[in-house]
Amino acid sequence: MRRGQTTLLVVVVLGAFTLLAGAAVAQEAAAAEAHLLRLSFTAGEELTYRVEMNGVGSVQVMGMAQQVAVNGTLDMALKVEEITEEGNYQILTSLDAANLGVTVDGQPVPLGQRLPGMRTVITPRGETLSLEMLNGPATGGQMEAQLGQLLAGENFKNLLKVQRMAAFPEEAVAAGADWSGSQAEDELAEGETPTVITTKYVCDQEFEGMSCARLQTESVIGMDALGEMAALLAMTGATNSTSTTWFDYTAGRTRATQERAQVTLDLKLPAAMTMGAGEMALFMEMFMESRSWLLAAAE
Repeated sequence: MRRGQTTLLVVVVLGAFTLLAGAAVAQEAAAAEAHLLRLSFTAGEELTYRVEMNGVGSVQVMGMAQQVAVNGTLDMALKVEEITEEGNYQILTSLDAANLGVTVDGQPVPLGQRLPGMRTVITPRGETLSLEMLNGPATGGQMEAQLGQLLAGENFKNLLKVQRMAAFPEEAVAAGADWSGSQAEDELAEGETPTVITTKYVCDQEFEGMSCARLQTESVIGMDALGEMAALLAMTGATNSTSTTWFDYTAGRTRATQERAQVTLDLKLPAAMTMGAGEMALFMEMFMESRSWLLAAAE
């Protein structure tokens, strides 16, 4: 696999993991009090999460296997640019990968200090309404155009549809409640892996002195959920993950997360995305463990 192709693959995988959230610590409340779980920010507010990642796996390109390892930390900085008239949040996210190491067959892969950022508009329930990729790595005209096409139109709508399955409930909930989202049966072809995201409000707990809801999420995200993108790249496979989240319902933000995930992916890259190497078959399996926490303002 060429360096550019490996870097692109790693950026896509890391991007998928940074869009995921969850975490917790302990002390069960005596009575189950209902809480309205909502994000709450002020315009101009800045938050930074440190994400610690450890992962191993393998990538097979045209039958040739390579071992992949991910270790280190990634800083994810969020800046609330504005609050819209509808009460939603426009947030600029930047990723600093200076302390994240990725190797392929023991050789370091240069990611660059800064990965592509994004600008999103999200609702207080955590639904992403829009997403704009920013400052992506220079990948060359054809590849850049192909990536832009894959992340546009119906493909993008499918991505947002999956993300919205993990949104907070409309009503206030107490410990013991659970909620889930899944693909409609008529959206699935025979043999496809259904996407299902289920969350349980385990209990009220303290995390670093803050009262939080401890949320446990189990998810199976089939690659088929990407619709046209999956068809174009002949993608099959799924991401299976279990995460725990400490959500501070008073301040309206996640305090920390822990997650374990397995990603299995089989696809065919068109020639436009391989920098002249022709169509390329690729199989990847990764096992990832991560934890993230909100840094104090001075850190």
